Amino acid sequence: LSHMSHDLRTPLNGILGMLERAEESPDLSEELQYCLSNIHSASNHLNALINDVLDMSRLESSQATPAKKMFDLRVVIDACCSIIQSSAKQHYINFTYRYIDLQHPYLLGCELCLQKILINVLGNAVKFTQDGGSVSFEVEEISCEGNTASFRFVVSDTGIGMKDGYQEHIFEPFWQENNHARTNYEGTGLGMTIVKKLIDNMGGTIVINSRVNEGSCFNIVLPFSISSNAFAVQDSFEKPLPLSSLKGMTVLLCDDNILNRDIAEHILKKADANVIIACDGEEAVQAFENCAIGSVDVILMDIMMPVMDGLMA
Repeated sequence: LSHMSHDLRTPLNGILGMLERAEESPDLSEELQYCLSNIHSASNHLNALINDVLDMSRLESSQATPAKKMFDLRVVIDACCSIIQSSAKQHYINFTYRYIDLQHPYLLGCELCLQKILINVLGNAVKFTQDGGSVSFEVEEISCEGNTASFRFVVSDTGIGMKDGYQEHIFEPFWQENNHARTNYEGTGLGMTIVKKLIDNMGGTIVINSRVNEGSCFNIVLPFSISSNAFAVQDSFEKPLPLSSLKGMTVLLCDDNILNRDIAEHILKKADANVIIACDGEEAVQAFENCAIGSVDVILMDIMMPVMDGLMA
């Protein structure tokens, strides 16, 4: 599955890209809007399933060692909560979060792993909380010994809760409390399995308390190395380039997949960029050599291509 990831994602990204392009049309009938909306929903679900299955594949293989880098815990928390807040708002769920005594926010660890854990747990809390309910999230630094600080992440909700028997199985792949859950609460059935494996890999713990029709509380404790250079952490964050700033820029776009290339070209031209197209690495090199020095501002290069791959180019 790890080797298949490129082949799985490429056509799905094409579907999602073309859907977004079709949805931009001002002349859509109500029925067509309804159809596109449902296709988008199904595609997003399929995308989530593929991502979760690939995550499981990596976690069960030698690729499971998390990459460590410097990060600011507050930035990660704010980003995760921003995503969850949007989902909670759609269902009139009151979502709140706060930090408690974060004396060492600049850390060294796997930022991506932490994001996956929090998005899964917070996402579940919102998904299994009825409209009008509430979800709260607290992050607290609970200890610091030497160069290691431990943090407690507590997610509480007023949702449907779980029976005692289910809590024993929650980390098993594809296991759900009853067969009807798949219809009422759509999910891949892998989210909590991934959460448990990531927490174990990071040397942490997770404890769940839940009562049926009263809600659930997820208590996660994770240790992180403290970054010795806070300024290096602050400088390491890369701010995304606003789409509007591409106006007038020349972009060399290289991709052998026609559908992906078409979608990327459409997005770039919407941002008023000038686009040079290449179908493989060799074409990209020739196109770049034929341009005046300094005239190409950005190169978007695919990796897996015939004739010459992206890394060689």
